[in-house]
Amino acid sequence: MGGDDESINSVQVLSIDEERRKFRVIFTTNSAAVNDTRYGKFLFNLPAPTSLANSDHYRQARIKIEYVAATPDGGVSSPTWVLSTNAAVGIHQAGVIVRINTPCQQVVRNKIFQGAEYGTGTIDHNGFLQFVPLEVKNVGSLLENNSVPPAAADLRTGGVPQRTTIAWVGDGTGAEGMLTANPFNQNIELSLMTPSVDFATCYLADAAAGGGLANQLGVYTIQFIVELIPSKGC
Repeated sequence: MGGDDESINSVQVLSIDEERRKFRVIFTTNSAAVNDTRYGKFLFNLPAPTSLANSDHYRQARIKIEYVAATPDGGVSSPTWVLSTNAAVGIHQAGVIVRINTPCQQVVRNKIFQGAEYGTGTIDHNGFLQFVPLEVKNVGSLLENNSVPPAAADLRTGGVPQRTTIAWVGDGTGAEGMLTANPFNQNIELSLMTPSVDFATCYLADAAAGGGLANQLGVYTIQFIVELIPSKGC
């Protein structure tokens, strides 16, 4: 025994009780109202799905954002992210910070945007936070590639994404979960924070709308995992 080509394969075996403490929450909303003034801040109630989640034995939980998706309304030709504090100007950002108002002492955000903050920064320590990178994905049909001469129309394959059929999609599964209070049976405030400017929320709007505080539009989906943690002595 003990050859160089020998290896030990191990698997993590979780008990049924451990698995029962894990919950997947999928929150989704659209902007069907004529004037949606939530501006990237969403309120909803999160009831306990089982008696276990409702138990006083589980006062804490571990939360991790898995996925974020933001899809503009169909037909919007100029979708862009804007700030709740200045919606007249579109912003460029590589992702969003998802904040859940559940108490959390394990996440700290330090921001430096003003000269007076250089060397120190300003701390944001209010609830659960997780940064989720975003990529633009095509979620509709593809336009014909008109760069190919008409005589070779049979070669027009692949196409290019249409601006009216895109979505911003983010994968947060690589991050570790953070310890928070049990979020079940609570009124949850879930906010999409911009990493680009101060502590403002952000949302999708139509850049062609112009002027004023542009209305929020689109469909938003945030999926996150809640793992209940037993209280000591339970």
